[in-house]
Amino acid sequence: MKLITKIIILLLLISCNNKISKSKIEIAQEYFESQKEFDKSNLNKLLSDNVKVFYGNEIGTDNKESLIKTTGFSYGLNTQNELIKITLTDTNKVELTIKEMDDLTKHFEMDNVIYKYTYEINNDVIQKITLDTIDNPNFNYKQQEITFNKKLNRLMEWIHENHKDKAELMDEYDNDYRAGKILSELIKKRNKNVR
Repeated sequence: MKLITKIIILLLLISCNNKISKSKIEIAQEYFESQKEFDKSNLNKLLSDNVKVFYGNEIGTDNKESLIKTTGFSYGLNTQNELIKITLTDTNKVELTIKEMDDLTKHFEMDNVIYKYTYEINNDVIQKITLDTIDNPNFNYKQQEITFNKKLNRLMEWIHENHKDKAELMDEYDNDYRAGKILSELIKKRNKNVR
């Protein structure tokens, strides 16, 4: 094989590799879009098998399976998250500013919190996710969780009292996207009853 032919083949291979390899920003953006569309196969592909999730400096109990399930639940609740800004902050870190809202947060009047996510990406998969709020640097996750859970408990009590069959279905679906859809419908019913 002539030297010139070898060089051309080598250049073609390099060109193909460059096209295949995605930038960190593209991977982060693809993950965001896959969450909105609940593309399970893509979520599975983009998350590392041993992905870690941090809330501020505290490590959470989330894993790959629970992240995908939570995404499905939000999808069922008509997620309308908005990507405000995306920035590469380090060679393997991408920061996303996201305004999060769905039917549940709207119902609880907690739909105006803007979050900052940092994804650490290696080998084209997300290995670490860190969540912070940026509109309030003193945001207390534990207090917010307590407030959210109190409101959720009141809502679930109403569901158990008035729609026991739906509550049982939600338990059966184990908080996946079908449970989110049921909850979304019940929230609309409750809002009509309150008016």
